[in-house]
Amino acid sequence: MQPIAVIFTGGTICCRTDDRGIRHSDAAQIGYLLTEEYCKAHGDGQPFLTQMPTNSLSENLQPMHWDIMLDTLRKIDVLAVSGIIIAHGTDSLAETAAMLSCALLGFSLPVVLVSAHTPPDQEYTNAHSNFAAAVAMIQKGLPCGVWVVYENLDGVVYLHHAARLRACANESNEFFSRDMQPCAAVEIAPLQPAPWHDAIPMEHMRPFAQQPGVLLLRPYVGQRYDHVVLDHVAAVVHGTYHSETANSCGNSPYSVRYLLQKTKARQIPCFLAPCNRAAQQYDSAENLVSAGITPLTDASVWLAYGAAMVGIALGYTGDALCRWVVKICQRFER
Repeated sequence: MQPIAVIFTGGTICCRTDDRGIRHSDAAQIGYLLTEEYCKAHGDGQPFLTQMPTNSLSENLQPMHWDIMLDTLRKIDVLAVSGIIIAHGTDSLAETAAMLSCALLGFSLPVVLVSAHTPPDQEYTNAHSNFAAAVAMIQKGLPCGVWVVYENLDGVVYLHHAARLRACANESNEFFSRDMQPCAAVEIAPLQPAPWHDAIPMEHMRPFAQQPGVLLLRPYVGQRYDHVVLDHVAAVVHGTYHSETANSCGNSPYSVRYLLQKTKARQIPCFLAPCNRAAQQYDSAENLVSAGITPLTDASVWLAYGAAMVGIALGYTGDALCRWVVKICQRFER
């Protein structure tokens, strides 16, 4: 039986709780409970190769932490393991999942992210069930790609395509995606992705921390685009309301069209996500597309953000970056 590589990065799944009830990420000690408890509970002889390249609550992650994760993945001998499990916090799980989905296109192993709503040393944690499900999916032959497993409050552990994961809602302990399914019912064959012949050259990616960034904006009443600063920004990702719209009221500083004037002047790509132009029912979004924003049909803001970050790290700018983001996001559409 081939080993499974386990990468501890911190978060609740690697937390300890102090005497005041405050949780602290402690991947060096607590994280390893996952493999220890798995071996005790299952006794199937599954070996693990563990490492802890970083130790941070996921709300504290910075681009340098993503650089560390990718560098760790680059160094794994893909012929020596059957899959990779990354223990990660819940707060920015959807963001990291989306970025890895883009950066690891063509990667030759399944990568499964696992999290928990309470630390693994507490009675009602879902850390161990999530970890065990990730192991089981890899043993079952989970195809290459990036995945998330997570047990919701209904007691069911679900498998998610990482690129389609929605962020956990405030005060919630559950994750959802549009095609999630119980791990126990997963059939491997239908999960096989369409061939992706151009593997992302991770070795050519420049560190995220050393590149101009991606500015992510959300619509809200009162958003002032004349206050937006575009220094050291290589792309803008703008979210939408539930009807996939955003403010397009002429050239008012409250309108995204005002922002588009600024991005065009600097040749900075600007994306609207998600926005299915073919199914759009409001002229507000159509006006933005006509003004030059690039709609991303079936991509969350986090997938758009991750695709842009990876594209910038690969050296794309301007129109080339725009084409890259569109191509990558289309990969994960239905």
